[in-house]
Amino acid sequence: MVPVGEEALAEAKRVVGSSRLAWTSLMVEGDLAWRRRAEGEEGFRVTARTVKGAEEDRGWERRASMTAEPCWPVAPVMRRMRGGMLTVWSITGKFGRLIASKLLANPSTRVRGYGRNPSKLPSSLTTSARVQLFQGEAFDTAALKGFVTGCDVVICAYLGDDNLMMKGKKPSSTPESGTVTRYVASDWSLDYTKLKLGELFPKDPMIKIKAYLDEKAAGGGRVKGVHVLIGGFMDAILSQFYGIWHPETKSIRFWGEGTEVWEGTSYENAAEFTAAVVADREAVGVKRFLGDRKTLNKIVELFEKVYGFKPALERQGSLEELKVLMHKTRAENPADFFTYMKMFYQYYWLNGQTLVGPETDNDKYREIKAESWEDFLRKRSPEELAQAMYALA
Repeated sequence: MVPVGEEALAEAKRVVGSSRLAWTSLMVEGDLAWRRRAEGEEGFRVTARTVKGAEEDRGWERRASMTAEPCWPVAPVMRRMRGGMLTVWSITGKFGRLIASKLLANPSTRVRGYGRNPSKLPSSLTTSARVQLFQGEAFDTAALKGFVTGCDVVICAYLGDDNLMMKGKKPSSTPESGTVTRYVASDWSLDYTKLKLGELFPKDPMIKIKAYLDEKAAGGGRVKGVHVLIGGFMDAILSQFYGIWHPETKSIRFWGEGTEVWEGTSYENAAEFTAAVVADREAVGVKRFLGDRKTLNKIVELFEKVYGFKPALERQGSLEELKVLMHKTRAENPADFFTYMKMFYQYYWLNGQTLVGPETDNDKYREIKAESWEDFLRKRSPEELAQAMYALA
């Protein structure tokens, strides 16, 4: 990374001090085949920027990822942060890169990237003069501890099997004796705090990590857990992955009665809320956000309002029938993981047990506009809805 200049550095230290911020994500093989980590060099980096209608903003604005293009009103959020430096650790996953883009301050950002095979990164990163890339393995504990040492916040945004989630996600690389004070866990979808272990099994690692962080904090540990919950990802819900929306027949296949609440937040909106929480030094514990919450019947009305047609509704059965089917499928063919995993997610998303709202923390970050179901539809054609989840890749 490159210092912004001695004069700017001195002003930064005077205004916001010298604590640091770190951000992480890790992805697994398959469609999340590569990972990278980036870190700013020792020292403090800030940039002063002019904000329309306001005086010079000397707030912290520090960044990561693929593009220097600011995608949201960063300055009001970053003024919450009294100091910090952002280092990026493995931002190669599609959601991880999106969060990073929301934390970008300006085109003067410099990052260092770490991954198993950096050559697979897009040319916008591999040819950028502002990016340094390093090759390495996922579980190099000594290297990981070295990268987070001297940082204030670690954000984990990776997803994988239980071994990776527990071994890689557990904040063992955020030493209590260091400067790390917050660990933003890889949570997001659904309010898993209302689940018991074994109910929605892909959320078991999240439950265990939260218990671990809570135990450490209760024992006087300096690292506090931060858990951002957003309902379901709109991009995924209407994608072909879940098989709910079918653009070729203009139909919606659903479980339940159509009166269940669909809580959703787009990937982009979730990244914005996460970035706002990261910038807020006082934000610890569970933080709940939603783009929107509506019943299926109301969403069908939005389809007609936005696209001019009402989708045909194809009921698959009751929620109780879905529950029986998902357990039966898992028992009979445990290797068919994605088939029954989708059923489990739909069941616990719809049955009311994991609702994030109606009370949320949206109003604490009013500079972030919640993206409603209607907003989400208006940004995409009916055909594009089915591919929205993959468009981030």
